Amino acid sequence: MKNQVNRLRYPTLVWVTNILLSPILLILITTFFFKGNFFGDIKLLFPFYILGFLFSLPAYIIFIFLNQIINNFDINNFTKKLIFSLFGVGLIFLTFYVLGGKTTNILTLSYSSVLLMTCLILKW
Repeated sequence: MKNQVNRLRYPTLVWVTNILLSPILLILITTFFFKGNFFGDIKLLFPFYILGFLFSLPAYIIFIFLNQIINNFDINNFTKKLIFSLFGVGLIFLTFYVLGGKTTNILTLSYSSVLLMTCLILKW
């Protein structure tokens, strides 16, 4: 049982960290580069967290399956993180592409940036 929990640790940490930090990065990007209203945008954090949780559930399920597959191979942790990162960016792009809208590029940029950083920084 403990081994199963450990196998879920990395994908869960990456997923939760991405949900929590990406909206903050998005607000900072819009504030500094697009003259956004920082204090007005802070009010959007809670809806971002709820929607981020809901829309990323399919990606989280795919992450869990990917993690199970990756752990069956004898590859180093950096390669595992790289595979996870590439799949994650692809899933983020796919999610925002399906949702559409004018902010697809900036959303993809902020969420992918945080994902890449967390994938590489967090311990496998």
